[in-house]
Amino acid sequence: MIDASTFLRRALLADAIFSGVAALGFTFGASAFASLFNLPEALLRETGLFLIAYTALVGWLASRASMARPLVLLVVVGNAAWTVGSIALLFSGAVSPNIGGELMVVAQAIATGVFAGCNMWDCGRAGVWWRCETAALAFSVVARLDRAARYSRDGRRMRMGCGVLDALGQAGA
Repeated sequence: MIDASTFLRRALLADAIFSGVAALGFTFGASAFASLFNLPEALLRETGLFLIAYTALVGWLASRASMARPLVLLVVVGNAAWTVGSIALLFSGAVSPNIGGELMVVAQAIATGVFAGCNMWDCGRAGVWWRCETAALAFSVVARLDRAARYSRDGRRMRMGCGVLDALGQAGA
């Protein structure tokens, strides 16, 4: 068991709120979001159902002054895996979202990565950094995926069919 810092409890609470809003939206508004983002309705609804259970776990953890270290690490690793999986989904070709869908997937991946980073940082502060190596590895993979998607070996911009990266490149040009 670890004594939860105020920072960790607030980060978990923010994660629970963010996940809860997404859970309700994706579960009950899957058809509307599917047409808005050009993503499969079943994917959105099943994601929402998963997030209901996840929100309950994270909200329960956030309400505790003392937490089981494996549960906190499960949240950190789960958030890191979610971040990697979200980005990988865009590059996999399994879905063909429109620019709004790509932006939504990237935005929620970034938010989830921030939650994982906050929780991982608190693990380091509490002296259990070595137990967060898996999360650190996941962040490294995200950074490598991003670099690989943006640039070819000779430094020229690649077109991976990812409109978000193209839009960001055009906005910065």
